[in-house]
Amino acid sequence: MQTIRVWLLAAAVAVSAVMLMQLPGLLAAPKKSPGSEAYQPTKQEWLALKLQAYYGDNDMNDDGIAVWFEPHPDKPDTVIGRFTYWAENDNFTFKWLESVRDRMKTGFTVMTIGDVRSWAKYEEKLVDLAE
Repeated sequence: MQTIRVWLLAAAVAVSAVMLMQLPGLLAAPKKSPGSEAYQPTKQEWLALKLQAYYGDNDMNDDGIAVWFEPHPDKPDTVIGRFTYWAENDNFTFKWLESVRDRMKTGFTVMTIGDVRSWAKYEEKLVDLAE
């Protein structure tokens, strides 16, 4: 009987010790899992999104030109206007490409009126799919 009490006391002490070691972890705030926090886009991402919504053209329709606006990966103050075209398309002309590029530059100027103009920059990338 005495041996059983000793074993029960030893087991109770061991369980209590384990629980005391776990106590700081139990009292700490739960860790947040990735993706559980709301994402706040940067002003560069918002500008690229607005430009894409107003001026972007994801389809190479009859003119053979598609336009995407995206944040520059290395410059937090710059938005890229990416012009993808198919020079072998029968309806494509470089004069038309210049016209579309001019419209996008005008769109950038219009979208950056006010405080955005103080920080925003614009770059173009031309991608000929025929090459």
